Amino acid sequence: MDWAVFGWSIGAAVGFAVAAAFKHASAERLQHLDRLSLGAVRHFVSAIVSQRLWWMGTAADAVAVCLHALALRRGALSVVQPLLVTVLVFGLVARGFSQARADRPRCGGRSCSAVHWQGSLPSPARQPPLREPTWIADRPSPPGSSQWL
Repeated sequence: MDWAVFGWSIGAAVGFAVAAAFKHASAERLQHLDRLSLGAVRHFVSAIVSQRLWWMGTAADAVAVCLHALALRRGALSVVQPLLVTVLVFGLVARGFSQARADRPRCGGRSCSAVHWQGSLPSPARQPPLREPTWIADRPSPPGSSQWL
């Protein structure tokens, strides 16, 4: 395998993940559409296009598409596409990183936290408590189910 193909594929995956995080953050800043009408959609599109985060996401998408095209030009589809699936992992990290930055307290325009990756990955402390397992054998059988056994 050519290492350039590997690098371009992973670079495309990172680019797509960053673009998705930027666009998601941009859309979160907008008001929710109550109804789907032409005027409401026109207002939403004009609002989203006026945001810098959306344009940064679009630029990241363009770079990622170019890297993906380069990888496909030199590498086999069966190599490039599975590597592109890592966009899911990078997307979780990018979204967690942007969420952690948004939730972090600000101190005079600078971040109060020294650890920038804090909150990037889900931590056990943030997870909801697990429920006790319910076993199928412990459940009562529905009425009439014995005829199927």
